[in-house]
Amino acid sequence: MRALQSPRFVESKYLPAIAAIRQGSVACLDLPNGPAMYDACLKFHTGSHRTAEDIHATGLAEVSWSSYVHLEMIFFFYKGLMKQ
Repeated sequence: MRALQSPRFVESKYLPAIAAIRQGSVACLDLPNGPAMYDACLKFHTGSHRTAEDIHATGLAEVSWSSYVHLEMIFFFYKGLMKQ
């Protein structure tokens, strides 16, 4: 069981074996009924009925917002240092 937790195992053994069976793809979407399975997994893991595109757009917006907040914090910290 320990080998399954190793990133090297996943990269060197597991993914190549799956890719060989699946003709080069390891994507869920490429399996029979893959899009429906992917949607079901999204619903299970997020608890919502949002689409993958909507979830992705929300993630991009959150990253953008957190980057903005981080820059604002740096600006105010630097501004505070300059007053001293």
